[in-house]
Amino acid sequence: MLSPTRGRAGISPARLAAFFADATVGPVLTAHPNEVRRKSTIDRKLEVAELLAARGRPFLTAVELRANEMALRRAVLTCSRVRQESWQRIGGVSLPRGKA
Repeated sequence: MLSPTRGRAGISPARLAAFFADATVGPVLTAHPNEVRRKSTIDRKLEVAELLAARGRPFLTAVELRANEMALRRAVLTCSRVRQESWQRIGGVSLPRGKA
């Protein structure tokens, strides 16, 4: 039962007023998980484009070419994992790995 001097949690109005007198209240902005995945996918696609463009530069050394290839493989793999994980969560259905 609700008391006229206490709320449902049993806290008096005076105690609530004291709490909010010293409290700092502010908005907290967070990204929805789908937005985070979308941004990650866009970032990886841009990274792949930059790495492919760099491969067209003349006079790449063997070390530079190998480093570019490794970075390109990592970016493509990351992008495919983000996509796969997104599809696995759609509608709460868990798909087998490698089937997305």
